[in-house]
Amino acid sequence: QRTESVALRSSKTVMADDSKSSQQPPLQLGPAQRLVGGFRFTESPRWHDGKLWFVDMFEGKVFSIGPSDDKPTNVATIKDDMVSGLGWDTDNRLLMVSMKKRKLLRLEKNGDITDYADLSGIASHDINDMLVDGQGRAYVGGLGFDIGKEEPKTTCIILVQPDGTISEHGKDLSCPNGIVITEDGKTLIVAESFANHLTAFDINPADGTLSNQRIWAEQSDQQKLHPDGICLDENGGIWTANFQGEGIGVLRVEKGGKFTHQVKIDGLQAYACMLGGDDGNTLYICTALDFSKVGDNKISAGIHQIRVHVRRSGRP
Repeated sequence: QRTESVALRSSKTVMADDSKSSQQPPLQLGPAQRLVGGFRFTESPRWHDGKLWFVDMFEGKVFSIGPSDDKPTNVATIKDDMVSGLGWDTDNRLLMVSMKKRKLLRLEKNGDITDYADLSGIASHDINDMLVDGQGRAYVGGLGFDIGKEEPKTTCIILVQPDGTISEHGKDLSCPNGIVITEDGKTLIVAESFANHLTAFDINPADGTLSNQRIWAEQSDQQKLHPDGICLDENGGIWTANFQGEGIGVLRVEKGGKFTHQVKIDGLQAYACMLGGDDGNTLYICTALDFSKVGDNKISAGIHQIRVHVRRSGRP
């Protein structure tokens, strides 16, 4: 696989918000610079152990790149499937989403890839993004229907406990996708990709179960929102990549729906984002052509980066 790289820089209850009808356009940031290129479809960026981790979804490959690395390292490859969400268990072993097989896989210390959890009994269609919390509990989203062949259907978040227990949480979620957990561990927020909003839940600290489903932020007449991968900053803002909408890129939105900042990527769509770097102030963005054109150019995808004014917070 050909890659291009540059040095890695260290560095459903609606909340009323009258300000949305008169809010100013988000502050434009940029331009973002390309960190690595030469991939088919980058997704699921994570900052972990001083490195940026991400996947090339359609190639089934997981990569990492550190501040002193000239190019990404292929950490793991899933055969005969696509790979999406990433996380780590309490023993720091990598967990990966095997999308079509609807399984979670684990990269063992000896390099073997083993089955961790089989979600096919609950998930009727492809599973997608995932967040693993500090107790090793995995929260997994999914499509809920066969895109292009079926009418849209809602689904749930699947919770996988470290002991293998599996349960369903949330009602009528429209493609639950990127997930974050706040720094205090009390709130989970998920991007509903086909509903144009972010949805929050309270987390039971004892067992990680979810309750009190409510809208955290939604699009306005002035600003469209097509949320995909998301990340959280220290001031409580969520940076959300927008998989649809020409030129939307990444938006920073605050609770209630105030859009404060925007990063556009010329000629490319943004599919996921992650705050990281040594100081937590670098925003990494997974970029590629429009999803419908991915097959036309197998080396269009990459990672862009830009310095921002706030640091990473919470999980992932």
